[in-house]
Amino acid sequence: MSPAFIKGVTEQFPEAEITFDKFHVMKLVGEAVDTVRRQEQKDRPELKGTRYLWLRNPETLRANSAAQLATLRAANLKTARAYAIKETLKAFWDQPVEEAEAFLRRWYFWATHSRLEPIRNFIFPTSARPLGPSLVSSPLGPWVLAILWRWDT
Repeated sequence: MSPAFIKGVTEQFPEAEITFDKFHVMKLVGEAVDTVRRQEQKDRPELKGTRYLWLRNPETLRANSAAQLATLRAANLKTARAYAIKETLKAFWDQPVEEAEAFLRRWYFWATHSRLEPIRNFIFPTSARPLGPSLVSSPLGPWVLAILWRWDT
């Protein structure tokens, strides 16, 4: 969700709750993975032409593409780390309710300490401005923090 949308909703509908759905969250993290890949491919030519390997659902890949992805994931690539962060976040929606908070906290710590700027910017862009005591103006920051804030209250 854009910061302008979040701000508009919170100002105009203070009692409303904003829902961050899986599709849009995964789209944003996928864009962050692609940014990592684009930055890294300048020094790693094996990444050229692999954009859709990293963006597609691994269950829908053909055998040769799945093998290529597995080979690349085994290499010491920043893109592979970003991809692992993305796939782990995708697993959040499959967590039992009683384990979801701990899962999200572990994922959040990993992502924010990943040393991958596009992943960190996915959570907290450099232009983030506070919207309230627990929310920041970013695509994912409000989603993660709103969930964690609810568990803390």
